[in-house]
Amino acid sequence: MRRIVRKIGIVMVLFCLTVMSMAGCKKGEMKEENQEVDKFFYSKLPKTNQKVSEEEEKKIQKGIENWAKTVLLADSSVGKQNQKLIEKSFYQSIADEKQREKVKKDRDKFYKGNDVKVQSAEAKIENAYATEYDGKSIGDVTCDVVIKGKKDGKPFSRTYHLKLAVSYVNEVVSVYEVGSISWK
Repeated sequence: MRRIVRKIGIVMVLFCLTVMSMAGCKKGEMKEENQEVDKFFYSKLPKTNQKVSEEEEKKIQKGIENWAKTVLLADSSVGKQNQKLIEKSFYQSIADEKQREKVKKDRDKFYKGNDVKVQSAEAKIENAYATEYDGKSIGDVTCDVVIKGKKDGKPFSRTYHLKLAVSYVNEVVSVYEVGSISWK
């Protein structure tokens, strides 16, 4: 009886392997593991002259302010585990590799051994255009964000100049990508 069960098991495994190999990738469809895939689209956004409505701009401004207080500069009270998750997702949203590395170095220096409390974030929209990419409505936004708070009990203020691709159609505004970032 064991032999029969074993033979049936071996036949089933061989059958599954055969089917999987037949249904696998064709020769031309295989991708190398180290092949870089361009996952960023900000530079590919179609440029339009169609500004978002005043109501949509206010919603975008509020959404960017909320994002800035929790992602752009996060409170130290968030905890190390959550801080790492926030940083990882933030870094993954920055389209330019050189800017990403510059942001990483700055954040390491800014947070290292410091207690940071973010008190406010104020966004000033320079322009916000409605565009579409891959069938989705996207906001192409250029703005300045001023973040104020305390670092080790001393007041600080930082001004970021950002170019963002945002989702603004639903109730919640989401920042898809940071096309450009600089600060002072």
